[in-house]
Amino acid sequence: MLKYLIDENVDPTYTNQLRRVNPDLFVIAVGDITAPPKGTLDPEILLWCENKGCILVTNNRKSMPVHLAAHMALNRHIPGIFILNPKLSIGFNLFMQIPQTELTAERKRQSLYDTDFYAWIQEQAKLLKNQEWNQLDLPNLIEEIESLGKQQRAELRNRLRVLIGHLLKWDYQSEKRSRSWLMTIRIQRRDTQELLEENPSLKPYLEETLQKIYESGRDLAVGETNLPLKTFPENCPYTLAEIFRDGFYPGEPAADELME
Repeated sequence: MLKYLIDENVDPTYTNQLRRVNPDLFVIAVGDITAPPKGTLDPEILLWCENKGCILVTNNRKSMPVHLAAHMALNRHIPGIFILNPKLSIGFNLFMQIPQTELTAERKRQSLYDTDFYAWIQEQAKLLKNQEWNQLDLPNLIEEIESLGKQQRAELRNRLRVLIGHLLKWDYQSEKRSRSWLMTIRIQRRDTQELLEENPSLKPYLEETLQKIYESGRDLAVGETNLPLKTFPENCPYTLAEIFRDGFYPGEPAADELME
């Protein structure tokens, strides 16, 4: 049986859809009880997948291939890795990801959209080219187009939540600072900045939802520090400029050897 580990910043829709398509699949997401905790670094994720025999599903196209190469260079292995294409819909990514034998056994609905997504894509493209508007599967077509934007917003929220959560940990539990925390802050900061550079229209959305994202990041910090909720401010204590500024690490200055 195939086993999948869904990486931290992947839209939860993938986890739900994998389970819907085939309930017999073993699907677990980073942050679940028996999975690596949120904030786990990429090299540790790869080791976990190797030990548990899981295929990694990730949208980290920047640093994960580098870590995978380093992992393989140590004569280690991993059952498989699937890097999601942000330009494709959730449905098409799933079609490319799951062997068709797995899909066929669990097909329950009869529409082409549910039973053969690739064929549905081909059909819709042909209808669009021929301007056969009345034949289009508009409800599903609209859903797939909208999902492309939702994926980007979800990834932005997830990355910023982890970044803010670790800034709070760094700020309010300074005695437990570690190089792992430092690397998580740097990686999430860099990846979030790159996501915004590739999708500049998300910046207004980010400003609108910062407080909600902060609340999720605060919950992450509470869960991982075991500090009371009242320890952390009710409102985000950092500006967006500070959150994204390289070299910004709130609280007391860290030891030089930790920052090297």
